[in-house]
Amino acid sequence: MPMQRDRAQLWWLAPLLLAAACSEPATPGIQLSSADPAGGLRGRVTSHAGDDVLRFESTVTDGVLHAVIFDRDNNTLAAYTEDGSNRPELTINQIPYSMVGEPGFANALTELADHGDAVRTLAYDLVEAAPSADLARERRGLEVPFQAAQAAIGLASDRSGDHGDYYADLTMYVVKGLDARLILQRNWMNKQAAEVAGDSHDDGVANVAGGGPVYDDEDRVGSCFGRCGGGCGSWQHYTVNVQSTYLYSFDIDNGGWCNVYQSTGETLHQTCGCKTHGCASHDWCVRNLCGGDEFCPLCAPLAVWAGISWTSCLFRGDTCWSYVDGSVSYPEDIRCFYCGPCGCGENGPPSCEP
Repeated sequence: MPMQRDRAQLWWLAPLLLAAACSEPATPGIQLSSADPAGGLRGRVTSHAGDDVLRFESTVTDGVLHAVIFDRDNNTLAAYTEDGSNRPELTINQIPYSMVGEPGFANALTELADHGDAVRTLAYDLVEAAPSADLARERRGLEVPFQAAQAAIGLASDRSGDHGDYYADLTMYVVKGLDARLILQRNWMNKQAAEVAGDSHDDGVANVAGGGPVYDDEDRVGSCFGRCGGGCGSWQHYTVNVQSTYLYSFDIDNGGWCNVYQSTGETLHQTCGCKTHGCASHDWCVRNLCGGDEFCPLCAPLAVWAGISWTSCLFRGDTCWSYVDGSVSYPEDIRCFYCGPCGCGENGPPSCEP
């Protein structure tokens, strides 16, 4: 009886123990509840401090991608819709994405930035948490909101390089599979980043399996929307995402051996020039109100503004537009090692002299 009486007297501890258990901080990072094409990507992401938890879901139904990021109160922070035939739609806090800087959209970006650590973690780490190629579209829908808001949120200083879905460095985060018709403040790689990502071809064309040139497609970069000077101009090409697979080895008669590899990669097409808000406004007017006629009188005032804003190009570097083509196979890569009495080396047997 005394033991039962003691237990009864401790009833008041139960709510405190429950509260302590519920207040334990969540594990930082991404926790997935679904990661397959049928169920899509669903789960939650917790900030590194453990003080912010967002819920997300991204599914493809009848060919239409719809991705949403919710806050802990189930409010929609960001939504992305892509059907493959129309311009994708991106909203931040239920306000359509804008490059012009309306106060309402600026406030929406600020609200999203309040959850910046979790949104950034989702964008950078999702491809590692759910790396299947069959989920590339679903991942893109959850990565694009960070790309659109990266200036307000801030980049991850330790995540430079090519990460499959995206390219990142200290100045940019770019989703490579982004539909070029969705014009964001940052949806291209700059020239330096492309040079880091791959090797330049001086001849202006990239050779693909079977020979022949790769022709550049202005439609895939929005016809270089906002570029002063009209059109896309000249292009450069870079090999990126090179993967080498070991095939076999063979011996060299005079001592040594050779390894044979098969390499695949992708071709990055890039064109660079100056981009200003004046030129972007004139492009929008010409494309939407004048059927593509750049000399349309209706857009003449904006043409003057574009001409004035073009002078800023004298004091700034290039902006670049780019897109990546699919996998390309290259001839077999043979790497040989030549051996002598003092060891083996790639360029011949090493000297015995110290």
